[in-house]
Amino acid sequence: MTSSRSWIVLGLIMMALTSSCSAMAGDFEHWPATVPALAVMLVGKVLNSRFQLVKWPMEFIMLSAVTLILFNLIHLYFKPF
Repeated sequence: MTSSRSWIVLGLIMMALTSSCSAMAGDFEHWPATVPALAVMLVGKVLNSRFQLVKWPMEFIMLSAVTLILFNLIHLYFKPF
């Protein structure tokens, strides 16, 4: 996959994951956890481009979704009621 195309795919993955989180939550309270997860996804994409850790894009979509879920669960655990 060409470099510019992989960045477009990454943008689409990030938009799909964040918009689906907002739709399921019904608000934007998940964003304090989502922004660091998006940063981890960005770093993961750069590392994947350099070292080919996972095949692109299906495995990366799964890892991105798991990362987003994990960050949101950690945020919910430490969030005061």
